[in-house]
Amino acid sequence: MTCFLMRGPSRLGKMLFGKPLLGLSVLAFLLSMSGERVQAGAFALREHSAAGEALSFAGTAAGAAGLGSITFNPATITQFSGFQGSFNLTGIAPYSEHTNRTGTGAGYGAIGAGFGGSSKSGDIGLDAVVPASFLTYQLNETVWLGISVTAPYGLATKMDDNYVGRAYGSTTKVNSLEVAPMLGYRWSEMVSFGAGLRVMQFKSKYVSAIPAASAPSQWGIIGLQGDGVGVGFSAGFTLSPFTGTDIGIGYRSEVQEKLKGDFFGAPLAAANQPIRMSLTLPQSLMISLRQTVSDRWTLMASYEWTDWSRLGSPAVTLQSNGQPHPLQPNVPLKYNDNWFVSMGAEYAYTPEWTLRGGVSFESSPLKATTRNIRLPDNNRIWTSFGAGYKITEAMTLDLAYLHVFPMATKVTIDASNSVYNPVLAASGFDTLSTRVKTRIDIVALGLTYRFDQPAGKAGLPQKR
Repeated sequence: MTCFLMRGPSRLGKMLFGKPLLGLSVLAFLLSMSGERVQAGAFALREHSAAGEALSFAGTAAGAAGLGSITFNPATITQFSGFQGSFNLTGIAPYSEHTNRTGTGAGYGAIGAGFGGSSKSGDIGLDAVVPASFLTYQLNETVWLGISVTAPYGLATKMDDNYVGRAYGSTTKVNSLEVAPMLGYRWSEMVSFGAGLRVMQFKSKYVSAIPAASAPSQWGIIGLQGDGVGVGFSAGFTLSPFTGTDIGIGYRSEVQEKLKGDFFGAPLAAANQPIRMSLTLPQSLMISLRQTVSDRWTLMASYEWTDWSRLGSPAVTLQSNGQPHPLQPNVPLKYNDNWFVSMGAEYAYTPEWTLRGGVSFESSPLKATTRNIRLPDNNRIWTSFGAGYKITEAMTLDLAYLHVFPMATKVTIDASNSVYNPVLAASGFDTLSTRVKTRIDIVALGLTYRFDQPAGKAGLPQKR
């Protein structure tokens, strides 16, 4: 296949990307594949670009993630000449399992002994493929247009049906799809600005089991589900004070999601009612540096802050009268702000091959008093490596592998935890203590193509 590509680049280009409408059709196809299953820092997803993932997201707001950088800083769009598109798929394979510890309520042990319940949750993380697509178009020497299609939030966890801890979380799902048109302006050779609109569809499902004197697989469930569309914006600038130095600062605003849906359950008839929920998804700020140190070596770094405390405890109200739902008046999240720092390097091994690697550290927005079995998040270390291969003058393939090392985690749900439910005390299901084993493996593939004829040496999207 590679030999064919090298012999006939113009033929292949016409077949796959020769017409802008076909490129847009590919973009529309990837829209239908939005990721919904895995979290990175609470339930946020950064996995939008194979090139950026290979660097552990270092230098992203300064353009190091290729076209994927425009999601985090729209000003980086001015670094990509002509008409270009990038299509990325990221496969995420998480593993997370709870094992009940001493301190767990007596009711859990009784169910285990008398009805065959399990003290282990099984692997609660579900694998996913997360797509992301980007198009950029240079109107003239100073103005660029672009669009990104990403899944900025995603989570899906599910306990084994026989796990006795299902009362505090049976199934949880978050699904998002963001379409972000944007505009970039090159003020000078040193400074560029950019801004964009964020239109985000958001869906969620939050289900718990109702403990009973029977096998956990026979328990009833109660929960809520809803969806809505919110609007926000992004803005940023890039600065190149010296040759080979790029500094980028990108801001993404909060997005207010007005969700409508249903509170459902059995056997509680009062649960089956239409509900509303207002959710404030967090704003974030990323600062990045990309520094060329030689003809072959480039170093990158990033710092990102996310305002998770805005999330609070979203109220759940009845659509009929606006009053709090009697069974669950709110969703007790109460996250803290978190930060993410990364460093990476890129090495031009040959004119065709570029090697990448990175490492990062991320603080968790969940603490001991907010951590729960649905999302047993903790501080984590990311490691990554990957490569870019110039297939033709206009086409580049990017590959990445990441492994995430979450720190040792315990979940303790008692009166000090925000999800504690005193109603369960009478049956001995109010306190739950678990030990968590977690790891995450990520692989990514990205294809970048320049639709018009590149000027001069081409390969990876060239900075002007």
